[in-house]
Amino acid sequence: MVARVLDLLNNDETRPDWPQSFVDVNPDHWAFIPVELAQRLRILPPQWTEALQPKKNVTRAELAYLLFKANDFEVTKGTVTSVDTKTNTVVLRPVVGNRQLFMLSSDAIILRNGSPTNLSTFLEGDQIHILSEKAGDARYVKALGMLTQDDVSNKISTLTDGLLGPEQISAIVRRDWSALGNSMRGNLYNELIEMGATPAEAESLLAQDWTGMTSLGQERLLAGLSNTLGVSPEMIGALLNRDWKKAEEMAQVELTEKLLSKLLF
Repeated sequence: MVARVLDLLNNDETRPDWPQSFVDVNPDHWAFIPVELAQRLRILPPQWTEALQPKKNVTRAELAYLLFKANDFEVTKGTVTSVDTKTNTVVLRPVVGNRQLFMLSSDAIILRNGSPTNLSTFLEGDQIHILSEKAGDARYVKALGMLTQDDVSNKISTLTDGLLGPEQISAIVRRDWSALGNSMRGNLYNELIEMGATPAEAESLLAQDWTGMTSLGQERLLAGLSNTLGVSPEMIGALLNRDWKKAEEMAQVELTEKLLSKLLF
């Protein structure tokens, strides 16, 4: 509830690669993200240490502490006008008033389009939401803006449980199959063979330019990548065509389906 009041949550299922703070709230727990955000912002009562006991009722004193700490923050919303990665500062034009400069604390939580990042990925014109300590540094910065390859990479990395990282996704976009790594390239090669491709054809499919490939070759490569990575052929096609908006939409749909399957089954 406190996380919602402070507008900390995002409308997607991107999960930062954070170590869990409590033994009874693991990364698959529905409240993992708000709990970890509150812990990193030092909102939670200090007596909550190794175990959170999420099903236990809070006391009046604990609730008072939560509200008191949440009220320590000032919320500012606006539009990014500039960032300086050397001084770790961001300038924004608030909804009301003149431009303001914020210095980020060394342990600030920085998100863009729902994924953990750093200031270097912020773009002029991004919508920004900042939580800062009164007369202090910014502790939480959330930006929303134009989709980039990094945004899509982060979502697909989450979808594939870390099997694909930014480097691997970048390799797929470049059609540089050798850069995927021997293990993943070998898996893809085997998938293509099982689908009826000859060894020569499989090698050709992994080496040819996507735009010059036959429609059958494209379909085999899409299906092979889909089976190897556990994502839909449509998403692979969007990546190969550098259609970031469609790839992000596909990732969002598949993340939602994955979450629902866990909750229902």
